[in-house]
Amino acid sequence: CSFWDSSMEVTPEQEAAWAEAEALEEQRELNRREQEKQSPHMLYDRAGQPLEGTWRSLGVSPNGQRMSIPRVDPPRAEPTDKYELKELIGEGAYGKVHRAVALATGETVAIKAVSKKGLDSRETSALMKEISMLAFLSHPSIIKYIEAMEGNEAYYLVTEEAEGGELFDRISEQVKYTELDARILIRRLLLILQYLHSQDVVHRDIKPENLLLRSNDDDTSIVLIDFGFAARAIGRSLSNVCGTPAYVAPEIVKGMHYGCKVDIWSAGVIGYILLCGYQPFQGETTQALYRNIRRGTVIFHDEYWKNVSEEAMDFIRLMLTSNQFTRPSAEDLLVHPWLDIPEQVLAERDISDSMLRLKEWCPRRVFKGGALAIQAVQRFQKMGANSEVEQEGAAMRLQAVYRGSATRRESEELRRSSATAPAAKQNQEASQARDHLEAAGPSSFTTAAAFSSSSSSSSSPRPPPKLPTPPPPSTTTLLPEDRRLYCAGCVVC
Repeated sequence: CSFWDSSMEVTPEQEAAWAEAEALEEQRELNRREQEKQSPHMLYDRAGQPLEGTWRSLGVSPNGQRMSIPRVDPPRAEPTDKYELKELIGEGAYGKVHRAVALATGETVAIKAVSKKGLDSRETSALMKEISMLAFLSHPSIIKYIEAMEGNEAYYLVTEEAEGGELFDRISEQVKYTELDARILIRRLLLILQYLHSQDVVHRDIKPENLLLRSNDDDTSIVLIDFGFAARAIGRSLSNVCGTPAYVAPEIVKGMHYGCKVDIWSAGVIGYILLCGYQPFQGETTQALYRNIRRGTVIFHDEYWKNVSEEAMDFIRLMLTSNQFTRPSAEDLLVHPWLDIPEQVLAERDISDSMLRLKEWCPRRVFKGGALAIQAVQRFQKMGANSEVEQEGAAMRLQAVYRGSATRRESEELRRSSATAPAAKQNQEASQARDHLEAAGPSSFTTAAAFSSSSSSSSSPRPPPKLPTPPPPSTTTLLPEDRRLYCAGCVVC
């Protein structure tokens, strides 16, 4: 489809405005960094002024309360001591999830097993951090933590089972879908973020596959999972580059310090998809994707947004405000007029076509492959010291994400790392995986990946509508290729 029309052309005035706004934001960040050098533990507000009583090294808030989360040290035990393991319900690069039944109560739970093999001290520490975070948080729409344990061969995390599956998978099967349905989901997501941010917790990986449904009978009972990237923050105290490319906020792409507002941006991307069925930011290459995110121009194409209210578009536009200083908080958004429109009015706005587009092109299958491709490449580098069994597992992971978003740099790393491994250990699966990754190259952000947590398919869904890409302002710079989007402290990196 072609979306270009005269109203979408970028004027010189708009380009100049973008350049001026970016220059101002970058200068503010430079000023803040210069002040931080003089007082390295102090935090600063949006105007670059120090906030009294906010010492990052002590982890305290402005009112003097400590920010620490109690550490959970899993006891030594095996899950079979308390649970009867059932079928495998999920499998990732480094862990498996089984359904299980508690022997004492008969309660059905989910048990995530993370193998100790290959985990270094940093990864183990990050896993303990994730477990502690889940144990600390308590909200009806956050996956319920039950317990954790350390076995002989793996760490185990026991949580409630969200039997409804992934949100996008479920809603894409609906016959009728209205703006009211989308509003309910977006509002519930914002209520989760309001709670997290009130606890100074930033999730940093809000995306569709981290939103599950608790029940098979309720399409709105969403549950947030996966706190591997989550961190505690005061103001804009975070700087790690992490997240999932399609949902990452501009300030992360720019390498700036950031805070809770990155979750609002990610939720805005999800909200945009829920209302129209495709993503707001795309690119023929990863660099092009980052450039479009950095620019932050949100376009509502008439052909796909004609049945959506102006209030809803304004709501999404606010969530996708490029400047983190003016982007509203979850609390601000929860009093937006869109959320007050009577239900019967929005129930009459049929946007079922958006679910047809979502079903044809499910975003999670494109961008899940990107994160896993990076993980697989990093694991592949260690093959020279690993067993043939581990190599075969790495090769299978690479095959599973062969159409993920591998950059040229990642493909080169893969070739170099495989060249250092003993020749006898290079099996056919690894060779096929390398070929697939090289063929995918940097353009695979616009190609649907044939990957899911438990299976892969050789057929690819049709790509989404291609969005117009205005010429970038002259001051725009790209995220360097060597700054890929992963967190140095995350268990999956």
